[in-house]
Amino acid sequence: MIKIRTIVPKGFFNPKNAKQEERMWRVVDNAMDEIAENFRVDLAVTTQTWRQRPVFLITRYKNIRIISTTDLIYKFVSGGTRVRYAHMSKDFIAKTQVRWIGSRAGRGGLAFISRRNPRPGIKAREFPKEVIDKWKGKIPGIFQREIMREMDRG
Repeated sequence: MIKIRTIVPKGFFNPKNAKQEERMWRVVDNAMDEIAENFRVDLAVTTQTWRQRPVFLITRYKNIRIISTTDLIYKFVSGGTRVRYAHMSKDFIAKTQVRWIGSRAGRGGLAFISRRNPRPGIKAREFPKEVIDKWKGKIPGIFQREIMREMDRG
């Protein structure tokens, strides 16, 4: 959960005034949309060199945005696994690193799969945690900018 503290100009928000309440919700919606898009872009960057790139969708609720994908490979790479049955070639270099927003060329690939000889699991890359850490400090400024934009609108 991320807490946000912004400076709201005096008289800008009065929940008893329907027009002012509408303005405030517009600020929240615009800021949340911008934040969600920034998150979606950064998550997509973590797979920019993958052959099969997952699609990240933004689901909108009133004041909630959920960025998601149904891609299982992304789930395993980002969340990690306890064991793996895939044996990689000797020259294998992963395309991603733990808590790094990016993806490089990598090298090698799958040599074979063996259920008889499980390997240590995939170390979780924790992409969403890194994206949250990157944007956490910038979110209040995004809200502040939207408030000022709405103030200029009149």
